[in-house]
Parts: sequence; C-alpha cells; structure tokens
Amino acid sequence: MHKFKFIFGFLFCISVSLSQNKTVDSLKSALKKATHDSTRCIILNAMIEAEEDDDLWPQYNEQLYTIVQKNLANGKTPLTKFYKGHLADVLNNKGFVAQFSSKPEKALEYYHQSVKISEEIGDKNSLANTLNNIGMMYKDNGDLETALGYLYRSLKIVEQGGDKERMATYLNNIAYMHQVKGDMLKAIEFYKKSLKLRKEVKDMQGVARCDNNLGNVYYNQGDIAKALEHYHQCLKIGEEMGFKEDVGFALNNIASIYEDQNDTAKAIEYYTRSLVVRKEINDKTGMASCYNNIGNIYNRRGNTKKALDYYQKSLDLEGSIGNKQGVAISLNNIGKVMQKLKDLNKALEYYQKALNIQRECGDKFGMAYTNSYIAVVLFEIDKIGEALTYANEALKLSTELGFPDNIKRSAAILKKIYAKKNNFKEAFEMYELEIKMRDSINNEITRKSTMKRQIQYVYDKKALRDSVRAGEERKAAGVKLEAAEANLSKERTQKLALYGGLAILFIFGALMYNRFKVTKKQKEIIELKEHKAQRQNKIITRQKHLVEEKQTEILDSINYAKRIQYTLLAHADLLNENIPDHFVYFHPKDIVSGDFYWAAKRGSKFYLAVCDSTGHGVPGAFMSLLSISFLNEAITAKGIAEPNKVFDFVRQRLIDNISKEGQKDGFDGILICIDEQTDRITYAAANNKPIIIKNGEMIELEADRMPVGKGERIENFKLYTIDHQKGNVLYLYTDGYADQFGGPKGKKFKYKQLNEQLLSINKESAYSQKEKIKQTFEEWRGDLEQVDDVCLVGIRM
Repeated sequence: MHKFKFIFGFLFCISVSLSQNKTVDSLKSALKKATHDSTRCIILNAMIEAEEDDDLWPQYNEQLYTIVQKNLANGKTPLTKFYKGHLADVLNNKGFVAQFSSKPEKALEYYHQSVKISEEIGDKNSLANTLNNIGMMYKDNGDLETALGYLYRSLKIVEQGGDKERMATYLNNIAYMHQVKGDMLKAIEFYKKSLKLRKEVKDMQGVARCDNNLGNVYYNQGDIAKALEHYHQCLKIGEEMGFKEDVGFALNNIASIYEDQNDTAKAIEYYTRSLVVRKEINDKTGMASCYNNIGNIYNRRGNTKKALDYYQKSLDLEGSIGNKQGVAISLNNIGKVMQKLKDLNKALEYYQKALNIQRECGDKFGMAYTNSYIAVVLFEIDKIGEALTYANEALKLSTELGFPDNIKRSAAILKKIYAKKNNFKEAFEMYELEIKMRDSINNEITRKSTMKRQIQYVYDKKALRDSVRAGEERKAAGVKLEAAEANLSKERTQKLALYGGLAILFIFGALMYNRFKVTKKQKEIIELKEHKAQRQNKIITRQKHLVEEKQTEILDSINYAKRIQYTLLAHADLLNENIPDHFVYFHPKDIVSGDFYWAAKRGSKFYLAVCDSTGHGVPGAFMSLLSISFLNEAITAKGIAEPNKVFDFVRQRLIDNISKEGQKDGFDGILICIDEQTDRITYAAANNKPIIIKNGEMIELEADRMPVGKGERIENFKLYTIDHQKGNVLYLYTDGYADQFGGPKGKKFKYKQLNEQLLSINKESAYSQKEKIKQTFEEWRGDLEQVDDVCLVGIRM
C-alpha cells in the first residue's frame, strides 16, 4: 500500500504582521530597542511567525507569555483587551507545542483556555484559529466526527469575516477529513473550493498543496490521468517557488505512479529524490513515507531483507512522531513480508495490530486494505469462516470508498472462499466483479474513448433536435409571412375595387378564384408528398433502431468474450512476482484477439507463452482460448515440465479436436520455462524466434519451422536453452508488429526494423521501452487500418 501525503494546515498564531522581508535577526534587534511592552508583544508575535526552528519559536512564545502575564496582573487598563488577545495566542501556541509533544490532554487544556478568552473579548480571528487546531488534534486521535464539528465552526467564523486565506486552509482540512471518512465527492468538492480561493489570493504554496491533495483523491479512485495532472502541477509550482516540502510530496507521489507501471528503477529514483529533499527540511513524516515506499519496491523485487530494513526505519520514525496511520501502514507492510516468507501467524499478528490502529483512527481506506489481506492469510491457514467475515468487510468498505484496486482484491479472495464452500453462484459473481474492476483499472484509454463517444452522441442528438426545431420555426415563420402578404394583397384589392369599378372587381374575383383552386391543388400534392416522406422516415428510423439494437447485442457479446479472454491471459501479479523487470505490449486488432500471452507457476518452474493463433478477431479468440486451455492442461493437470513436450501435447490435442477434416488451425509461438532452483531457462519455439540482447549485441535464437497444430511437418519439438546472464534482455513477439503497413510509403514495418528498435532501447526501463514501442507503432500505422493482433513481451534477466 503506497503512502500518499495529504497536506493540511495548522495556523498556530495569527498576529499583527511586519514586513515579510525582515529576518528574525532584524526582529531581535528591534526587540532590544523597544521601550514599551505592547511593542515587544507585537515583535515577539512576528518572531514566532518568522522562525522556522521548532526549538526556538516556543522560547519566544514563553517570553511573550511572561510579558502578557505581568501586564494583566496590574488590573484593568486601556490595554487589557490587547494583552488578553495576545494571551489567547500564547495559549494557542502552547497547545500546539503540547499536541506535538504527544500530550493531548494538556494541549486541549491550553486550547480551551484560549477559546474562552477569545470569546470573552470577541476576537473571532483568534477563536477560529484555535477551533481549527482543536479539530486537527481530534483528527490525529482518530475522532473524525468531533474534528469536523470544530472545523466547520472555524470555517463559519472566517466566512463571516471574509478572510479568504484562512477559508482556503480550513476548506482543505475539511476536505481531508471527508477523504479519510471515505466521502470522495465531499473531499473533491472542498479541495476544489480551497484551490479556487488560493488562486484568488495568489497563495502559490496553497495551490501546490491543493493540487497534491486532489491528485491523491483521484489516484485512490483509479483516475491516473487526473492524478498525474495535479501531481505535476504541484511539482512545477514547488520547484519554481522553492517550496521544498511540496517538491518532496510531489516526487513521492509521482514515484508511486512509476511503481504501478513496473518502472521500479524510476520509482526508486523519485523516492530517493524525495527522501533527500525531506532530510534537508527534517520532515520526519515525509522521510517515513519514502522509507515505506522504497521498502515496497525491494519487497516486490524479492529482496525481503532490505524491504524489512526500510519498513522498520519507517515504523520507528512514525512511532516517534505519533503518526498512528503511518504506524499502521508500516505494520501492514511488515505483515506482507512475513506472508511472503510463509510465516503466516506472524503476518496475521502484524495485520491485526494495523487493523486495531486503523479502527481507532477511523481510517476506512486502511481498514479496507488490511481486512482483505487478513482474509487471504486466514484462507491460507484454512480458517474459511473467519476469512469470509474479513473479506466481506473489505468489500463493503472498498465499495463505499470507490476503491477499485481493493474491490478487485476483495472479490478475488471471496471468489476462492465461495468456491471452497461450493457456493458456485456467489463465486461466479465475485469472479465477474473481479474482472470488472480489473478492466476499470487497466483500460484507461478505453474509458476515455467511451466517454468521448458518449459526449459526441449527446451532442449529435442535441444538434438534431435543434435542427428539427429550427425547421419548424422556419415553417411557422413562412406561414405567418404568407398570411401577412395575403392580408396586404387583400387591402390592395379592396382599394382597386373602389377606384376601378365593378368590371375590374369581377375580373379580379375570377382570377382570385382560379388562383385559389390552383393553390388548393398544389397544397394537396405537397401534403401527400410530406405524408409519404414521413412514412418513409418512420420505416428508415425503425430499421435504423433494429440495426443499432443488433449491433449493440453483437458488441455486448464480443465485449463479454473479451472479459473472459482477458481473465485467461497472464495476470499482472503473477508476472510481477516472477519477472519483476518486464513489460507487455498487447494491442489486439479487434476487440478480442488471436494473439495471447499466458503464464503459469508449477513448483520452482515459471512458464510464459507468447503465441499467435490462426486468424484474429472472434475466430482467433476462440483459437486462443482453446490453446490456453490445452497449455494449462499440459502443465498444471498433466505435469509436463519441458516446454517442447508441452508443445507436442498441445499440438496433438488441437489435431484431435479441430483438425479431423484437415483444417490447419493452431498457433505459432514461444514457451519459455524459468527454473528458480537451477537458474536455467529453456524454451520451445514454433515458427517464432526469441530475440536476446547480450552485451549490446542482438542474437536471434533458434526455432522449429512448424506450427503447434496440423502443418506440413509434424515432428517432435526441440528443447532449447537460453544463456541466463544478468542484464541480458529477452524479447518474445508475434508477427503483428512487423507486418503492420504504414510509414511514408505504406510499406511493412518488417522484423529488421523492429529488432533494430529493440536494440536501441534495451537499456531503458521497462515502462519507457513499452511507451516507445507503442508510440513507434502508432506513428508508423498512422491512418491505416491495423492488419493483425500485436503482442510483444520484454524481460530483463
């Protein structure tokens, strides 16, 4: 679980401000020259505001306290209200110090004394300030409802006074409370209000922090695009303005995105940069966050010793500053390591400690996360009933929060639990939910495209309605115009009748009668044509709806088939666990694919297949599903260990099942086997050659020139061995990329150009390689149609 940093605001002292350009030294000089206690109070308050050293400003606060007490002891004077106002500030500051010295009861005592004095003298600014700090203290102690009560009171006071700067701070803090409670819509609403106010008052550090917080909300909702937009805006402002704390936040959060993209080298780089910045400013909370996240990467790489070292550093720091949520995160992470080491009782112990703290703090995100991991451990030790309870709680909380990654995790364990209990209906429902969440996480581009099409559809409908409405309005205007012209003509006729005599009247009457008959006939013809046109339009509309319904049914069926197919492809967790430094570029020509990549783990052996079935689209997808089932049967059911014998078995199964009438259906592909015990890599290859880059040199490995299926040659597949040397990069791909037409002359990309590209980028991170491969393919294809499915996998050994 990544630890994202939310930024909230304490305002521990509001005082008469001096020029921001004056340093603490100049203020000390002014203090020595001051001749009146009232002046000394003002200067000491300014020193408290200006001093960044948390060991020094409390000393200035004590000096201020001494002066205030002395003057208030003299009885009521014209300056009594002035000194009481400073006493309220002093007590507020004392409360702040006590709070961060882990003395909550003493802090509350000081805060409430400050509130009482502020109410007595009507100092609303000081009152709002102290109420905000009380609210934040309750937040730290996990009492979110009480915290919100105080924060809303402080916000109402500053709204009445029109203080936009503090309104922005309190709105930010309220947003954070709603975020922790799991009310995402409220959190976004209040963060955006805070952001708007900070921009109005040109508080650039506040703008950066709101961007950071909004990025965290969107990240947890799975909206990576919006999250990155806000993180980079925070980083940009922080670097331009010299806000080191905000730079640290942004670097940490961007690093987490890299980690999710499997670019662990970049992730560690950004985490380390964040750690350096945080050490410079002695930000212990930030340092703990970086230690935790670096530990996560080492854990994923399998270096559990280093991971535990970093987690322990984080746990010690979080404990020293009393950050309960941070302590829970570190405990969770240590639990994950113990689970990985198969010390399940120890893992359960750490998870339970974390969950107890999260319940105490009301941290729903943490509770959702921890419940799901406890459920997994309980399932593994065969405590199915208890596992079901925790998994259901995890799913309930995750659904409330809109937390897609944890909904997927909860659904996955519930699927296993229900299957174990023979509740297959519930197991299938959880399976469907898991796939739905997996699609929502992995298909960001598809979601955006769907949204764009929906917006265009709504726009087109509106344009059509507007067009029809405009036509009706033009028709009505024409009728009115004709009526007006008829009236004018009538008036003229009457005048002519009066001046021209009876003879002209008869002639005009005859003409008008004749015109009336012609017009009536024309009108009947027009009405008949309109009636026919309306009937034809109704028929066309009805046929259009039928076509659209059929198309929708077909697309729904194909999309459902896609969900099934994607379920059978190699799962990201399985790949990350066994080949941490890798990428997969999978780009079907149609919705479903004849290309596929599949993985399995059996004992110490990890298998990965990259294959191209006969055909693409729906027929290709059927072939890929059949081939995957036979691969799975060979390795997991029949226990066949050597890749060449697996291909022999699958070929025979394909021939027996689909080639009885001579059809040559099957697949070309590569199946590799990585043995963790012997550190040996073997493979079988059917018409596809693996590519390995070793010491800057590209080597095209051997392959058998026959398919897995009925072909011209039917011989036993050979077993090949790959030189397993650290730093080598292995590429497995189908023919779709090389066969794509495009470029300036509309020619094929070809294998030579593909291999040259892989050689030029092989030293870059997995994420960077994938992005460049994708970009090159799209630029080469341009406006041309994609000719085949594309599948390319890169593995750094």
